[in-house]
Amino acid sequence: MFAAHRGRQHVIGLIIVDDLLYLWRYDRQGAIQCSGFNFIQDLPRFLVLLLTMQRFENRHWGLNPHIDPWFGDCPKSHKVIFPDGQGRDIDITLELLSDERITHFVLNGRATNVFPAKSKTFRHEDDIVAKVCWAEESRKSEPEILQKVYKIAKWNEDVRGHVPDMLCYQIFQDTSTAVIRTRVGLKPDGARVLYLIVFRKLQPITKLIETDFLRTWWATVKCESDPLLDNSNVIVQ
Repeated sequence: MFAAHRGRQHVIGLIIVDDLLYLWRYDRQGAIQCSGFNFIQDLPRFLVLLLTMQRFENRHWGLNPHIDPWFGDCPKSHKVIFPDGQGRDIDITLELLSDERITHFVLNGRATNVFPAKSKTFRHEDDIVAKVCWAEESRKSEPEILQKVYKIAKWNEDVRGHVPDMLCYQIFQDTSTAVIRTRVGLKPDGARVLYLIVFRKLQPITKLIETDFLRTWWATVKCESDPLLDNSNVIVQ
């Protein structure tokens, strides 16, 4: 289910063992299990549960209203709109079914997906991509780290030109896995929240030839200090 919906926040499952019913909630932080109850002897409680679930909206089932708000076949693209902090809106259209998308199907953790994207806001840019991931809230965020690296790159020539250009980002605070854990009295340690980060698109180093390839490869060696570089994972602007 996580794989079927790119921004899926959580999945709800019912597990029956004999006449005991257990309610499970899975998200990118892990699983929460409710105490089981006898759905035959405690039929009223079971009916209340069913009637409650009958009234769920898509977001209650875990669909993300920002990225993938509907059940059914995955659309080819979806537009995400969020404020830029200066009274304007930024539009990012994710190409969800593009052959160039990079997906990671995992049950928990960052679950990073990268999609080719389009935007009227950045229409003067070349190709752009959108990174969708579940970052741990307690750690310094990727945008914060990049901002510090950009400052270093202003005076350090070895860093300049080796940092991906971040155009914008959005943190969807309402997706935090800490919310449900706080409400049920659990410690939210390791809570994760959904990020959308937009970059200028980079190209594989293998598309370069002759001197350009050698110059870029050597710059990468200096930066990475790793003699066993895999060229298929090295990308350039």
